[in-house]
Amino acid sequence: MKQLILLVTISLLMTSCNSQTDLETIKYNRDITEYIDDSFSKDNNIITSQKAYISEDVQKFKYGSIKFNNYTHTDDLIKDSNSISFFVDSYDKNKYLGFQLDIWEMEKSNEFLNYIMKKYGKPLKKYEHKGKGDYLDKKYLWESVSTDEIVFVDIHNENRINSSTKEKYISSQSEFVIIKRGLILKPSEENNPENIKKLLEENPNAFNILEVLKNYFY
Repeated sequence: MKQLILLVTISLLMTSCNSQTDLETIKYNRDITEYIDDSFSKDNNIITSQKAYISEDVQKFKYGSIKFNNYTHTDDLIKDSNSISFFVDSYDKNKYLGFQLDIWEMEKSNEFLNYIMKKYGKPLKKYEHKGKGDYLDKKYLWESVSTDEIVFVDIHNENRINSSTKEKYISSQSEFVIIKRGLILKPSEENNPENIKKLLEENPNAFNILEVLKNYFY
């Protein structure tokens, strides 16, 4: 009986691992609600200003051959968790516009970055800064016409001290954004209309998602 229970448990684990949704294959403009369960909550994405659903349950997803894990690092004062956000056009139609994946595991981040680099080739924009120690802050931007998407990666490494043990450690946060190409962002209503008019006169594409993400580079 114990052997039967063990076999059933192993089978369920294998099914769970094999049933990860592949983010690389989700089509833009389709209804995304089948992937939104109770672990998700509504969110306004900071990087893209898009309406989004966010969850820390990332183990249900993969990107190509890269499988993601649930991960949380907790200090007395800080909690860092992997998370995934799905961008949508509205909370009524829920048309899929892309995703953001936040990764706090350095090895997994490097694995995903290598996959992205092999897939998209030379980036349109690139920034790398070596801070204290051997760790790099990195930013990359791609425009892929063939897949009709924009890819933005922002990796930030920070020296921290554990508030309890006083031990030093490296905190690595990676933000991976893959979003539909050609999206036009809506300026905040708090902005001065004259300022918006002037900005558009200088750059008619100022609110195109590609132009917005270019502003993250020095």
